[in-house]
Amino acid sequence: MTRLLVIKLGGSVFADGATMSRCAKLVSRLTRENRVVVVVSAIRGATDELIRFSNDICENPPPELFSQAVAMGERTSARLFSLALTQFGVKNLVVDVDTPVWPVITDEDYLDATPLPEECSKRAREKLTPLLEMGVIPVVCGFIGLTLDGRVTLLGRGGSDTTATLLGGALGADEVILIKDVDGIYTFDPKQVSGAKPIERLTLTELSTLTNSGAKVVHEKSLRYVEGFRLRITSLTYAPDGGTLIYPERRQGESTKVLDKEITLLSLIGLDGSKSAELLGSIRESGGSPEAYVFNTSSARVYATGTISEKAIHSLVAAGIVKAFALKKGLRCVQVSGKGLETEVGVIHRLVQPLSANGINIFGLAAIGDVIKIFVADQDAKRALELIEAPRKEVARS
Repeated sequence: MTRLLVIKLGGSVFADGATMSRCAKLVSRLTRENRVVVVVSAIRGATDELIRFSNDICENPPPELFSQAVAMGERTSARLFSLALTQFGVKNLVVDVDTPVWPVITDEDYLDATPLPEECSKRAREKLTPLLEMGVIPVVCGFIGLTLDGRVTLLGRGGSDTTATLLGGALGADEVILIKDVDGIYTFDPKQVSGAKPIERLTLTELSTLTNSGAKVVHEKSLRYVEGFRLRITSLTYAPDGGTLIYPERRQGESTKVLDKEITLLSLIGLDGSKSAELLGSIRESGGSPEAYVFNTSSARVYATGTISEKAIHSLVAAGIVKAFALKKGLRCVQVSGKGLETEVGVIHRLVQPLSANGINIFGLAAIGDVIKIFVADQDAKRALELIEAPRKEVARS
């Protein structure tokens, strides 16, 4: 069976008619050996211009009307790209909110809507799969959606990427290709630092960490729907095979466990911040292994497994690196991990509220990507684990 590709185009790669024709030529070539769905965003500058125009005309535009006005960028772009594909003899159909084959259904937030995945998957399979089987290329308007009762919404920043990954998962795509104005993901922003190097492969977790820490090549919202397909970020020059490949990971549900080793909390005051590396080095040399740490301007807390030599830490006092320290032994780490934790609103409250309600003191908390570590007394660890897992088990029973 031929591969299914979802290709997102638009923005900077729709700079003019010539670049749009180059994109159409690429799609035409890919259709010879693949089934292809195209998602388009507005031509370069169009969305900003529509937003500016709307705000100039009306100081506080009603969200429902504003979303309809701004959506015209993608709606126009889809029709222009349909013309470009027709020029290459490619059978295609514009998939817009006013067509009977529209698949993207969202909640009612007009300006930052969230897709309803099950409804979107159902409609995508029912509406778009038959087109693909007939050899017709769907040209889907990115960035926009419809509520269940037919009102136009916008998917927010990076919305066309979100449309592409959403449809990729819904249709069982082999690969989703996001074509950008950069050649892929770099070790750092090449526009700011010379010598930044391209990265050929990343895991989804690694990319999520970068996007949630400020990397702007792709928005974190679009990554929520990446499952079961390869994601490629590349440029028109290197498409379809170059750029950075985000390879799928085995999907894991949320899991909770108590780490085997006892944790010691080392608290320090009067820390010379420039000497933090020496502090961590002393902990490791004394037999400790930092599990998590937090540095303030003049203090630090380090949660470590293994043995921490008080003599080794006191040498830092003698050297003037810290003013004083204290050790608290007998802690445990309850670790919660799972895809999407980093972007779940209220996840920390969900995890710690049952502990607080049951009188379990939390000695520290660290959130790193999709892993959250909660430090409690050894005697409370088992109970903390049960309380955190209880809501999930209740849902499973129901």
